[in-house]
Amino acid sequence: MSLYEDDSSEKLRPGPATDIAAILTVIARRDVKHLDREKANAWLLDFRGSDLRGSNLSDAHLERANLQGAHLETAKGLVQDQITQASGNSETTLPEGFTRPEHWA
Repeated sequence: MSLYEDDSSEKLRPGPATDIAAILTVIARRDVKHLDREKANAWLLDFRGSDLRGSNLSDAHLERANLQGAHLETAKGLVQDQITQASGNSETTLPEGFTRPEHWA
């Protein structure tokens, strides 16, 4: 299943693919106890190359998340602080008006 109407189209369906939406729902349900456990074990979210266009990232804990090559250009609810606390690179596409953090490769 493709996010696009057909393989040659750049027109997106509204929102993320079903599998990405399900993963984001589970991630959003994490409580403080689980966030603390992730931090203590140096676990991080790996969204390398993920298509997160149209995803609702309001209040998402993206601390230390790997966003290298991720597509965030139409993500909803995303704020600059979330981007600053994550890692990314020159291939990460950000929403208009966002600044690429200096610590990104």
